[in-house]
This record gives sequence, C-alpha cells and structure tokens, in this order.
Amino acid sequence: MNKEAVKMFADWCKLDRKKFWDSHEERANRWHAQSVVVLKEWQGKGIGKRLMVEVMKRAEREGVIVGLEASVPGEMLYRSLGFELLGRFDEGLDFLGEGQHGGLMMWCPKGWKEKVRKVM
Repeated sequence: MNKEAVKMFADWCKLDRKKFWDSHEERANRWHAQSVVVLKEWQGKGIGKRLMVEVMKRAEREGVIVGLEASVPGEMLYRSLGFELLGRFDEGLDFLGEGQHGGLMMWCPKGWKEKVRKVM
C-alpha cells in the first residue's frame, strides 16, 4: 500500500466533502452510498439499479438526499436513476485510468429542492 497515495486520497476526500457537502447547510442531513460495487460478471443485469432503488425508496421516506462518488461507467447508471453530477474528481487523481474522472453525484427526494428554497 502506498502511504502517500492513501494520504493524498484522504486529503482529496476532505476537500470534496467541504466543497460539495459541508459548505451547503441544506445538504447536512444526507445519506452517503459508499462503495456500491457489483462484480463485473454480474454487471448489466440490473443488480446495481435494484440496490440503489431500494436505498432511494428508504431515503424518500426519510426525506434525505443521497450522495455518492461515481466512476465513469457508474455515472450512467446513477443518471438514469435521477442523480445529478455535482462535480468531477480532480484530474490529478488518475486512479480511474487515463482520461477517466468520475465525480460526485446527488439524488434528492421529491419536493426536497422546493422545501429547501422556502427555508433558505
């Protein structure tokens, strides 16, 4: 394990948390889907979608947003479920392969944005 790379990744995560989550008071009450991974041989069979739909149903009942980090291929799945891209990963962190920089995404339950606008 490369300790420098681990530290750089942790620092990057802190910066992104500040930029996309902590600096937005309305996003404080959220769930974070971490490491939603389907084995390659099972991808494309609807498993990832079914997992996320269940998370979204529960988040809808709780009235909370869901945030996550998406790979480039994963981004297509999340967009199909209504997630919005908040920002791309730093290009200096090329852990996804050359030219591939996924990003941070967020899904909001129905009425959440309107409710937040009224409060703010």
